[in-house]
Amino acid sequence: MRYAAVYSFFLEGLPAASSRLKAFVEKAALASLHGDVFDDAATGQGLLNFFLRGIACGAITEDEALATGLTLDEIRSRSFLKILLGRRKSLSTTAVQASSFSFTLNGEHVEVRDVPPDTTLLDWLRSNQRVGTKCGCNEGDCGACTVALLDTDARGRPAWRAINSCIALLPMFAGRELVTVEGLARGDALHPVQACMVKHYGSQCGYCTPGFVMSLFEGFYRDDLRERWQIGDQLCGNLCRCTGYRPIPRCGAGGFAQRTKTDAFGARLGDEAAPLRALRYETKAEHFFRPTSLAELFALLRQHPEAKLVAGATEIGVLIKQALHPASRN
Repeated sequence: MRYAAVYSFFLEGLPAASSRLKAFVEKAALASLHGDVFDDAATGQGLLNFFLRGIACGAITEDEALATGLTLDEIRSRSFLKILLGRRKSLSTTAVQASSFSFTLNGEHVEVRDVPPDTTLLDWLRSNQRVGTKCGCNEGDCGACTVALLDTDARGRPAWRAINSCIALLPMFAGRELVTVEGLARGDALHPVQACMVKHYGSQCGYCTPGFVMSLFEGFYRDDLRERWQIGDQLCGNLCRCTGYRPIPRCGAGGFAQRTKTDAFGARLGDEAAPLRALRYETKAEHFFRPTSLAELFALLRQHPEAKLVAGATEIGVLIKQALHPASRN
């Protein structure tokens, strides 16, 4: 059936959906990648009914419905929709086109306005007096630029994640929470991983130290890093040319022995993860879109077929930084 290939976004709000429906969606999504039509009339009709009820109760907007291939006549021909469509609530994730966005940095609200979308997080930090985060290789290899992002783990629970800021595009962090090395200490009291770097002489020239500290910061709030090899694995994305590395894993072992989730950073992991809002950020000549559903993604690709898809930016971020790729105008 022709609606099948675009319904997977709808099941995001249906945790109780049957395994049959979920299997149908997976096959339909796979078919859509190859431009094929996956036909399962019985299951497809059941999914269509779910979908239409979603429009009626306001879980899906009419524009999103149209993006899936339903025509306006088909939507409005459903008698139970004629009354309810006019009263539906807007999606909380509906994107609003704007020339600014905000995020949380070291506990403070920060607003970004009219900054080109291809600006990296590292470049923005260092041009705004947050110079503790260092620029090393500038292509995501050395880890000197590491910062921590409040993200979710595989089970959807809040978790701190160490990321490379040198190839991450700034608009990717709209509405999110970041911590840099400047935000770890509380007054004169160092964070335990910082204090252990001092105690175990884990720093010599110091250039790579902020990145190591932020990777250790992530590990401090993980429950699955106990063995020496696991600490080494946690630090495998950070390079050091001075210390020979031996004292740095000792810093990890010493810091992790003081683990607690009762500090401010640990407390953030007890909060419910807020869903990301869609984003339509634009400057004079550039646009950055962050859709939150497949329907919105498909609609944007139809409007902007030349757009570049960005996930972790581990490829396009490097190309932009090395001036091998023109900044996307979409």
